[in-house]
Amino acid sequence: MIQGSKGGASDYIEQMREEGRTLYQVVQQLEMRYGSLCTPEEARVRTNNMPRKDKETLPEFIDRLRTMAKMACRLERDNARRLAAVDALVEGNIRRVLPTSVRMALKERVINRSRMGLPEFTAREIEKEALELEQRRNERKGGSERQGAAGNGKKYNVRQACAVESAESSDEDSPITSDDDNQGEEGIFLVNEIRRQEQKYIRRGRPIDHAKVNKRAFGKYNDRYNERHRNNRKPALHQNARLAMVPGPAQKPLGPPNPLDQGPKRNIYELLNLANCSKGQCVQCGYDGHYMKSDACALRDKSLVDRPCVKCGKGLHSADDCLRVYQKHYGAPQQPQGAAATPEQAVKN
Repeated sequence: MIQGSKGGASDYIEQMREEGRTLYQVVQQLEMRYGSLCTPEEARVRTNNMPRKDKETLPEFIDRLRTMAKMACRLERDNARRLAAVDALVEGNIRRVLPTSVRMALKERVINRSRMGLPEFTAREIEKEALELEQRRNERKGGSERQGAAGNGKKYNVRQACAVESAESSDEDSPITSDDDNQGEEGIFLVNEIRRQEQKYIRRGRPIDHAKVNKRAFGKYNDRYNERHRNNRKPALHQNARLAMVPGPAQKPLGPPNPLDQGPKRNIYELLNLANCSKGQCVQCGYDGHYMKSDACALRDKSLVDRPCVKCGKGLHSADDCLRVYQKHYGAPQQPQGAAATPEQAVKN
């Protein structure tokens, strides 16, 4: 209460403490002199909802938080319980206002300490760890900003966006060339792009971030006039027709240097007729029950030919790979019908 008061109130509280007054008596005297103070319930609500001011350091916020927490716990008669309640309020609200990275790092330190079997952090130790982690975060953030300001950040290739007037004066006006027109057009585009990016912030009701505005505007400018990311863009509609109308040597469209001639596509029935096979037979080996290039085909790894086999008469495979040679009675002379029986059959008869 002495820390939260100023001027004569602070001296009055110090005088009552020297007289040996209790906290309850001090509060009564202050209410009689200055009016009713903040109730404990209201002070507790203010403590739990206290926001952190812009660019306010963590020690300053902890001081304001501890003062309001003392106001919320001032009716507790036991000194130890009052201090424990104040520390609990302060610890919970410190975690609430910490940045995400600092809060996760603090949580990881608490978990590691419990895994090591050490006692848990006290409220004062939690404050100390939070102050240390946020100080390290601010140092890292400040170092990266200094590096970016020194010119070590991302560099942009920006062309000349405005026409530069010549210092030499002449009586006759110099003729306007196409280069001047191009420079004027590029400058107008860049100015309009900067204004368009600023309008986005105005429509959303946010303060204009000039660094981001310039970054996006120059990026759009480079994409248009420096032809960046050309390979990532989709091909234009009717690109070949547009290239044919471009004056100068003929330009080849983007693609492989020597594309293979795919040739006309053949129907499956044409392949069956070419292989002398019927529907349901393999075009490669000529047998039933499977299709070409399947695991059941014995000639799936062999190359195709452009005519049927001369041995079996079916399938687009060479005679050396023909499967007919593995069949029974292959190569035996065929006997004419009605021929005389062999001498062995005559003896049996």
